[in-house]
Amino acid sequence: DENFHVFAVDVESGKERDLTPFEKTRAAIVDDLEDVSDTDVLVQMNRRNPELFDVYRLNVGTGDLRLVAKNPGKVEGWGTDHDGAVRIAIETDGLTTRIYSRKTEKESFRPILKFDYRSDFSPLFFSFDNRYLYASSNLRRDKSAIVEVDPGTGRQIKTIYGRDDVDVDGLSYSKKRKVITAASFVTSRHEFKFFDPISEKRYDRIKKEIG
Repeated sequence: DENFHVFAVDVESGKERDLTPFEKTRAAIVDDLEDVSDTDVLVQMNRRNPELFDVYRLNVGTGDLRLVAKNPGKVEGWGTDHDGAVRIAIETDGLTTRIYSRKTEKESFRPILKFDYRSDFSPLFFSFDNRYLYASSNLRRDKSAIVEVDPGTGRQIKTIYGRDDVDVDGLSYSKKRKVITAASFVTSRHEFKFFDPISEKRYDRIKKEIG
């Protein structure tokens, strides 16, 4: 019935435990909080309303659930900052898309962008100080580019990288060193624009070794 559940598995015994044992409810992981918590993950469920998915913080060890983002409409996608806070919500009906944002989880979501099916704005991740949002966007331009945006207003601050020939839709970063490493795009093949010399050297070395 496509009502997927989130399970925990003991890596030694193999014992499984259903962490979302609710009838007629579909669950999925939003963020594993790898850099934030050893015990918690963020999951979305339509437990409150079959048509709406809310986000909960779930303790994998105890099964405790805490609501952290109540769906303000028909939100289908969520974005978290580097502290694991749910800051971005994406709502679409197939024709119109709205981007919502909030500064903290104590605040309500506010709409910051609205565009139709001919345009695209895809949030990627927050800056390392959680002040700005990186996104792939073709708003007011022909091709998608990587842009830095004020998440409070939706205003574009600057273009990180763009091209005239193809869309640029990927951006990578180093969790350990907290630097943006490369933008990615597809021409006749998958290519990268490196901003970080360490990552570029590693890529060139591996590319040479595997031919």
